[in-house]
Amino acid sequence: MWWWRPRTVSEALHQLHAGCDARVVVCDVNMPNMSGLELLETVRAEGRHEAFLMLTTEADPALVDKARGLGAGGWLVKPFKPEQLLHAVANLLTRARPSHREGASATT
Repeated sequence: MWWWRPRTVSEALHQLHAGCDARVVVCDVNMPNMSGLELLETVRAEGRHEAFLMLTTEADPALVDKARGLGAGGWLVKPFKPEQLLHAVANLLTRARPSHREGASATT
């Protein structure tokens, strides 16, 4: 399995714009300069369809609903066990839409 860990949201956006074909983005909600929800909103506004798993210390139902409304496919509250993370990513991979580079349209 290949993975990549950007240090900043701008680095993640740069890699996505440069053609990184991510199927799942695992992202913290609370980050400096841009929140994970803002990253998700930006990616969706660009017409991209990567699956998003949001990590956070917050379990506020309104925040979860906002993330789901923006298209997040999963939500894990810290602390969590490594097995929970692996299970969540595996679930997203089985449900993931084809990548934007395959020219697929978003359907439900």
